[in-house]
Amino acid sequence: MDGALMELGPYRVKEGGELVYNEGSWDEFTNLLFVDNPVGTGFSYVDTNSYLTELQEMADQFIIFLEKWFALFPEYEHDDLYFAGESYAGQHIPYIAQSIINRNKDKSADQHHWNLKGLLIGNGWISPLDHYQTYLPFAYAENIVAGGSEEAKKVEAQQVICMAD
Repeated sequence: MDGALMELGPYRVKEGGELVYNEGSWDEFTNLLFVDNPVGTGFSYVDTNSYLTELQEMADQFIIFLEKWFALFPEYEHDDLYFAGESYAGQHIPYIAQSIINRNKDKSADQHHWNLKGLLIGNGWISPLDHYQTYLPFAYAENIVAGGSEEAKKVEAQQVICMAD
């Protein structure tokens, strides 16, 4: 909803709930579709025993979603596809893209080739192990934690545990 109503979507919500057109909206140049993904996030819902636990499972379900979307709206199936997201979507988007690439390579299936053109990932949570290793140097550089202090030693010990897990 942040992207739709506060960033690149066609409208912004003003104080009091008033909708105003977003002059910087991407819909001026393209079609936009916002999807709560994986199931159980945002406004989507799922049986409590059906939450996803694997990224490939999420990507497989997203391919099913796209197939159903294009069956309902075939006029969009030939458009260029770009996937955008931020934060934890940095985990999802590469899996979705790879699944589309694999689907396009599957010559045994009688299906239309999808025109995957690009991925946009903002402040993506792509590689936790690499990300974790940047926190302490940043905290030291910004004087959030004093290097060599007792507090720093505790944080460094916790980081070792996190990295091992």
